[in-house]
Amino acid sequence: MAKITDLQYSPVITKSIKAVALCELGKRFDNLPIHQLCPILVDLIPQEHLDELMIAKSLHKIKVKSVAEKKALIKNAFELHKSAGVPNSIIRVLKILGFTDVVLIEGNQPILRNGTVKRNGSVQRGSMSKWAFYKIIINNVEITEVQARGIADLVQYFAPQRSILASINGFDLWRK
Repeated sequence: MAKITDLQYSPVITKSIKAVALCELGKRFDNLPIHQLCPILVDLIPQEHLDELMIAKSLHKIKVKSVAEKKALIKNAFELHKSAGVPNSIIRVLKILGFTDVVLIEGNQPILRNGTVKRNGSVQRGSMSKWAFYKIIINNVEITEVQARGIADLVQYFAPQRSILASINGFDLWRK
């Protein structure tokens, strides 16, 4: 693992006296792993440099608009990349963005005819061969189809490669 003292400053950092000072201060923490120091320093980075930091953390393909969402993703980039490709990473990234009550349903579960299934669009009938399909249910938040598509774009970077997102809160996404 690279040590903080071995790092070279990018042009983004050299433009700002404050950023250079923070980097110099960081050199004193040689024992501290970079992934522990970076989340602390993200709040001190000016807004105009967040896009470049997203590129550095391999998050540049993810479409987020707010500064708070960008900072949250950058702060958690190490953990997100470590768990990418695992179904739990989908829940983790949605929780980072503020969706606290998220349920992930994998596979096409058999429908029990005992009155427990609500006919609200959350259950989809079909073949059991659709084992790789999964659904996301975000409770306590009303989302539009446009928001669901934005969430789907975000989730694709963290979902397992074999999986296909079928729906978010009842909005069909895989057919379109």
